[in-house]
Amino acid sequence: MLASFCETLLVQFGIPYASNIGKALFSFQAATASTYTTTVILLIVYCFSEKSFHLMRQSLFETLFNSISCLMYATASSYMATAAILWLYPQFLIVPGFIAYPAMVAVYWMGYVAALVYGVDAYCAYKYYKGRR
Repeated sequence: MLASFCETLLVQFGIPYASNIGKALFSFQAATASTYTTTVILLIVYCFSEKSFHLMRQSLFETLFNSISCLMYATASSYMATAAILWLYPQFLIVPGFIAYPAMVAVYWMGYVAALVYGVDAYCAYKYYKGRR
């Protein structure tokens, strides 16, 4: 859910200012798209097969995927925060109605929340992985 909100804000408000934001925009899009796709596939598999849920949950894949997703969101959010503060905030102060800065602030905060969610899930998956072995 957070990923779809982030992608929407990135496309609507970030793409027109891609030259100002730079690679932070594309790194955040890459993090969002990759984690969102894999998460949706896992959720579909989990909904249709309880056996798959238990097999995947006790595998190392779930722990590594959530850990990597947490790191991807954390680094992409930090990069976006730096770009927004350095390049978009001065324009926000000068140009009336400049909406890209608040949108990118919302994006990087949602990214931090997603990193936290993936981090907690990675910890839970690790505990489940260690407890089942």
